[in-house]
Amino acid sequence: MVDETTLKALFIEIHKSVHRASEEALNFGSCSDWIYPPDGGLTQQEKDSLKALKLSPDAKSGLHKLIRHACVSPIFDLFCLIDGVGDPETGNFDPWLGLTLAPKPDEYEPMLHDELYESYHDYKKHVDESGNAC
Repeated sequence: MVDETTLKALFIEIHKSVHRASEEALNFGSCSDWIYPPDGGLTQQEKDSLKALKLSPDAKSGLHKLIRHACVSPIFDLFCLIDGVGDPETGNFDPWLGLTLAPKPDEYEPMLHDELYESYHDYKKHVDESGNAC
């Protein structure tokens, strides 16, 4: 496991990223920069409709909280898998013991941020058109 100072920095960066993602979503950010899902972005009609929304301060505050929750939920699920208190639904792990975070031994390991987007196509093969697991 990594040291407490490293974990604290990691968690702070995660919370900052969740907050930033929520702010960008509420302001509709630069929709042309969105890269997820990798198989399609917003249509022009979707962009125009989103920009036309007029939200009250309470609606904007509530939506900001909903988006932050949606952003942090997958991170929480990932940490449950890492901790070994959640089990992956794919693969054949009996038992699933979790993973350990450790400092990288060298710079030549696979880059997870790159692998994330590349793995989307594996995910799409695993779910049907409605988004349900096959």
